[in-house]
Amino acid sequence: MPSTEPSVNKLLEDAADVVDRPNTETFAERLSKLKSAVFEHEAPKVQAAATSELLITKHRTFFMKLLVNMKQILFEGRKDVAALFNFLLSNDECSGDATQSFAFYVNEHFDEIFKVFFGYIRSGEMLPDIALLCGSMIRSIIRHKILYERVLSCPDLCIYPYLDEFVHLPNFDIASDAFNTLQEIFRLNAQMVARLFLEKNGVYDTFVPKFNSMLISKNYLTKRLSIKLLSDMLLDRSNYNTMVKYIGSQKNLMISMLLLRDVSGNIQLESFHVFKIFVANPSKPKEISDILRNNKVKLVAYLSSFHNELDESDARFRDEKSLLIQTLNTLRES
Repeated sequence: MPSTEPSVNKLLEDAADVVDRPNTETFAERLSKLKSAVFEHEAPKVQAAATSELLITKHRTFFMKLLVNMKQILFEGRKDVAALFNFLLSNDECSGDATQSFAFYVNEHFDEIFKVFFGYIRSGEMLPDIALLCGSMIRSIIRHKILYERVLSCPDLCIYPYLDEFVHLPNFDIASDAFNTLQEIFRLNAQMVARLFLEKNGVYDTFVPKFNSMLISKNYLTKRLSIKLLSDMLLDRSNYNTMVKYIGSQKNLMISMLLLRDVSGNIQLESFHVFKIFVANPSKPKEISDILRNNKVKLVAYLSSFHNELDESDARFRDEKSLLIQTLNTLRES
């Protein structure tokens, strides 16, 4: 017998009919039925492709209306919007140039979507649930190769707001979620990050001061996570050119030394992995050698008792610390 369940096409039409009344129970119910029908299909990628085609060919304004009007949609409906968005992107196998793929649709509305999402994140104190849902949708965008390339190529729109604003927001959940997104941007594909972002002309001089502002943040979580992210980035071979520039800066070294003496033991340990790169560099600029040599006695004394409780349980840490002390001791007076 043929199925008596309404098709996705019919459910989409029903939801589109009332999309201009987003704060109603009727719209929430129809959106919920649409989401359930899309999710319950036995072939997710087939369903995603078919739904995306319907959205683009018959209901082109539907999804943008959902995103723009998120704050008017009832609570459960907001979650359905994000779930649909994430489903369609995560199951999109197209390269982004197919005009009926959801990735193409997002790419077509790229700037508008980010402006809408970032508006919600900025107003997160009033609407925290929407801010977090936007974070999940942005991470779905990042995981799609074509869209990820565009994110990396548009730092003013897509990246710098995280460094300048979002990780410093007073709402702990929203700031943490923003840092999760930032980590995903820089860790997903280091080679693409280097090629499309870090090694572009002028990016380094803009990016590093913004990143350093996180390292000296008064927020413990921001400081700890950012120093860990920095060490991961500097130690990745794809970022060799950026690493060489970074460890050639007096200011960067002073920040690293400051964090090495932070009141938090966790931040001390994370900063150790950045500081060791400055010391281990065989081609230190004179200004870096001068700072290390002038502070050699204090640094050696400090490192000699630095987290000695880890020496027995972490052989790598013990060996690195020992090598660091030896290297500092070899610095000669000029």
